[in-house]
Amino acid sequence: MKKFKGDVSVLWWRLLQYSLLFTLGVLMTRIVMNEYLGQSQTQVQASGLPYFLGIFLAMLGLRQTNLNQLLCHPTSHKSPDWLVLVAMILVILGIQTLTTLYSHVLATLLHRFNYGIQAQVEASSANSTTWGMWLYSVILAPLTEELVFRGYILGNLKQYGRSVALGLSAFMFGLYHMNAIQIPFAFAIGLILGYLALEYGLVWAIIFHLGNNLFSEIMNQVTDKTWLMVDNFAGLVGIAVIIYLGVKFFKIKVQSQKLKEKLVVSLWNPPAVIYLAYCFYTIVESLNNI
Repeated sequence: MKKFKGDVSVLWWRLLQYSLLFTLGVLMTRIVMNEYLGQSQTQVQASGLPYFLGIFLAMLGLRQTNLNQLLCHPTSHKSPDWLVLVAMILVILGIQTLTTLYSHVLATLLHRFNYGIQAQVEASSANSTTWGMWLYSVILAPLTEELVFRGYILGNLKQYGRSVALGLSAFMFGLYHMNAIQIPFAFAIGLILGYLALEYGLVWAIIFHLGNNLFSEIMNQVTDKTWLMVDNFAGLVGIAVIIYLGVKFFKIKVQSQKLKEKLVVSLWNPPAVIYLAYCFYTIVESLNNI
């Protein structure tokens, strides 16, 4: 347990470092482009350049972590069959539908206390308007996130059991988004991507992550009612699949005290508490009074 506690603390510290460096890179780039290059905030945001440099700085912070650690998932020699692929796609669509319902419920609840989450809703559903932002959203972000969360974090946790590795890496992935709307969605997607990485290799997790982001970009720009109805229907089917899989396969039974202790230790340590506080502050600070 002592080794587990130490390893998990290191992962939390690395995640905190990665998040802070990414944020620092984004802010520094915005300041330079706005103050010294005379570009408006809208131009800066649309260019995607702040996120490119944020990713560069964050990954640079992991330079002491060699590529073998980032890719510590051995490539599986088996590939998912078509039924698994269809089920995963439907599950992701179902998660998106549930996230939409959740955002409406959360907005209604916060409205009773005179708070709004419009900024977070817009951030979670905004579509890319330039090639720079498209390249970041569809390729760079999912690729680097898979290297960090499924390659490095999940890969280092899997020695302590699949349940702990999947749950904790997905939880970290959700928090990393620092958005009340995106956290539950990213957590659920993190479980799917983690399962794919463990069962079929990191490459499949990357493919699905790229595909999910590409599909989201496309659907955010679709206005045709027929396609929207098809998407909504697929989402409802996806929810049914989630319920079925939850009943049949994903009833997590905590059978040992040792597993419970791991879950507690993984969250109750200084870097985890700091990161949770950082996430909570970021979310609360972005709420707007109405």
